[in-house]
Amino acid sequence: MTILADGSLSLALAGHRFLFEPSSAERVSLSPAFDQFLSTDEHLPLTARYTVSAPDRAVPVEDTEPIWKTETWQLGRSATGDFVLSIHIFPDEHPLPVARFSSDFSRGDLIRRAGRHGAATPYAFNYPCDQVAVLNALATRRVCVVHAGAVEFGGQALVFCGRSGAGKTTLSRLCRDHGATLLNDDRQFLFIKDEQAYVAPTPWHGSEPEVNNRTVPLRAILHLDQAPHNTLTPICGALAVARLLGNTVAPFYRADAMEDTLSLLESLTRLVPSKSLAFTPTADAVALCQTLLD
Repeated sequence: MTILADGSLSLALAGHRFLFEPSSAERVSLSPAFDQFLSTDEHLPLTARYTVSAPDRAVPVEDTEPIWKTETWQLGRSATGDFVLSIHIFPDEHPLPVARFSSDFSRGDLIRRAGRHGAATPYAFNYPCDQVAVLNALATRRVCVVHAGAVEFGGQALVFCGRSGAGKTTLSRLCRDHGATLLNDDRQFLFIKDEQAYVAPTPWHGSEPEVNNRTVPLRAILHLDQAPHNTLTPICGALAVARLLGNTVAPFYRADAMEDTLSLLESLTRLVPSKSLAFTPTADAVALCQTLLD
């Protein structure tokens, strides 16, 4: 693990740097899922700087009002604009604060606790803290996270969107079996640089554990439905944006971030063709996908 001289660690995610600094003399440690994303490249823009504290530290939660809640975690906002992330722990499901972030998620304090029992952990960036922080820190920097598989054929990427069970992992694996590199079967970063759309894998995969961290020009966005035949149908305009939004892991609780996300999705669907792909999982489906490549 690439640990800097002061005990800190740095991640490179979609061309942005996330720095983790220990609050004491101990060094920061991250889950092995982040190993491919560790970086010492100080030329990347520093998007977020987080302080990591021991499990016995407490997160200040004064005047915090809940704004978003799931079965396992909730997000609150303080009167000063900070966000407080809490996990719901057994046995009574009470919220345990594990992180506090500035209003744009560029700064934060993380407590090393995780899981359904809020147990102490050696790792600094645990679920849901990792995904909430990255999603929100990048949303206003024109990077979105989509629930999709992605593969690379010869320097060009295809993204496979769809509901659970639509075949994202199946088609990703099938493409890999026919010469593609599987980037990630479940979640990707999408962004635009110099009028070119790109895809890069996130560290968070689905049922297929393979992740290959590389940034690749995006050639097409495919919305999947399994069918007894293979057919490509163009999707244009507002419908293309709506279909992509339906597969975007978006911070709906932040108006500023949603405005930036919608603007990015509109730009992405102008730059990159969107298609509906009805497919049966055979080599013919892969061949049809390859017709979209230059």
